[in-house]
Amino acid sequence: MVTSPGATSLVAKASRAAGGSCGGIPEALFAGDVEVQTSRQSLTSAARLHAQRDFEAVRRQGKLVRREGLRVFFRNNTERGARLGLSIGRKVGGAVDRNRLKRVAREVFRRDRELRRLAVDVLVQALPAKGAPRAGELRHSDAPFRRQLEDAFTEVCERLRREHPQGQHGSLQG
Repeated sequence: MVTSPGATSLVAKASRAAGGSCGGIPEALFAGDVEVQTSRQSLTSAARLHAQRDFEAVRRQGKLVRREGLRVFFRNNTERGARLGLSIGRKVGGAVDRNRLKRVAREVFRRDRELRRLAVDVLVQALPAKGAPRAGELRHSDAPFRRQLEDAFTEVCERLRREHPQGQHGSLQG
């Protein structure tokens, strides 16, 4: 659920109004055991790839990092700041699974401060992995995808730093 900053979630309000439980869910789950996101955390429009030509340029001219079920293309951009593009095809899973992977990818990208400091376009392409989870299994755990993506983003940063040490080619922002 997404509400304004500092707002209490509707579930927590309902729980308190019902005397500490909501549908059999104890108040303790809302009091700190489970983190309830109450503020909007999203990427700005400037932090996303939008145009088809940008996606194609990253795919064709960029470098590639491979992980199981995942490809991450990247290339320096002329813009200031990192931009993210997502390509999650239907073969990966149903709409719920694909949307979950997109949310996870945006979250990992948003939290990676080192990557966000670079002037780089990143395209994440999810692929159906060998032995991939069956439809609906992604709903239970997206941790493997998250770890693979974090590892791939780390490698992107390392490769960019090796290719363009600080102060050269403008790939790092100050």
